[in-house]
Amino acid sequence: MAEALRVPQAEVETAEEDCFFEAVYQGRPFTGIAWSDEDGEYSEISYVDGTAHGRCFTRFANGALSSEEWVEQGRTVWSNAWWPPGKILWRRHQPG
Repeated sequence: MAEALRVPQAEVETAEEDCFFEAVYQGRPFTGIAWSDEDGEYSEISYVDGTAHGRCFTRFANGALSSEEWVEQGRTVWSNAWWPPGKILWRRHQPG
């Protein structure tokens, strides 16, 4: 299986109101992983045909997860967030 295309989030255009939709890279709907590394926090958003789909996450500078969610066709199915020491901040699951 081919490795997913990985590009900096800054090179992917998205809808102004929601970065999970209308993702375009080099003039075409984006399929792959858009990553960002700002202020020590690293994040990834997975896209299929221009819409977020799959695992998305952010890590604190120390490498611990800050947030993680599973998205299907732009809709968050479940998500979790943590405080820096690793304590769960919130957990959300959307009904199917």
